[in-house]
Amino acid sequence: MDKEDRDSLEKCHQRYLHKEYHPESLHLFAKNTQVDAHNEEMIEKICTNIRTLYEVDSNNKEIKQNESKHTKKINKPLRLAKNSRVMITKNICVNDGLANGVTGRIEKFVENNDAHISHIIIKCDSP
Repeated sequence: MDKEDRDSLEKCHQRYLHKEYHPESLHLFAKNTQVDAHNEEMIEKICTNIRTLYEVDSNNKEIKQNESKHTKKINKPLRLAKNSRVMITKNICVNDGLANGVTGRIEKFVENNDAHISHIIIKCDSP
């Protein structure tokens, strides 16, 4: 890496440290804890009406942290809001474009008769 490259990276790093960037710019982190902290900060800063979703068991019952009778790891609650940025992290239907790494924005939460979220409508960035 030459001096020009190093200086460019250092300039980017300093802008990040001083929060001198567009709030929706892409951020890359080395550790999941850094990702989680950034995502929490951004959803609180940008979004309103934040919804919290929990893992469900095979009977479609919510499993909140520290409520599991099993030894398996329980996923952290997922906090989402309309207009929040999301990324698909598993291949759902590659032929339809729902693949790992696809990004988009939440447009709508669809609720069932019990006022629980049954579907989330996402507008993907690329068609």
